[in-house]
Amino acid sequence: MDLIARLRNWALARPRVLLVDAPGATTFRWSVEAELDRRGWRRAMSSADTDLLVVLGEPGSELAEAVDVLWSQVSEPRHRVDVHRPSDVAVALDEGRAALVERAGSGTKGDDRRSPASLLGKNAGMGHADDEGMDHGSGHEGMDHGSGHEGMDHGSGHEGMDHGSGHEGMDHGSGHEGMDHG
Repeated sequence: MDLIARLRNWALARPRVLLVDAPGATTFRWSVEAELDRRGWRRAMSSADTDLLVVLGEPGSELAEAVDVLWSQVSEPRHRVDVHRPSDVAVALDEGRAALVERAGSGTKGDDRRSPASLLGKNAGMGHADDEGMDHGSGHEGMDHGSGHEGMDHGSGHEGMDHGSGHEGMDHGSGHEGMDHG
């Protein structure tokens, strides 16, 4: 076995797993987390940290869309597993890891990956039809970016401003005459 394959197998022996659970799958999630702990597999905290995405239960349409957006943000090598029953967890994790190792070994790239913006129905960059007439050039012709501030008065004096320390016209007597403390 060559060195690269050995390193790949070592790195993916304990994949980082991101769990997404459908509503009502809390107990199901706990059993999956226990299985991950038993195997020594780490839980991922974000899509950038994920090797294996595990979707638990039956997500509704809105959650399914969110999972698709999340999936589009997971970098290669990656694999997704959908688990519908707690009894399928161990087999699904084994198959997911095997598929992940195979995908990493094949050098498959994520060229088929859709952008999160396209999944959300939004434009994913510049140069689209609604950008017509906009100048996206990087030049700032006609703008003065000089570092000098000619014509501005930065004098340290504050002529015309009264900063007197006295409080003329204010009664600061120590007594409380006229106040009813009854």
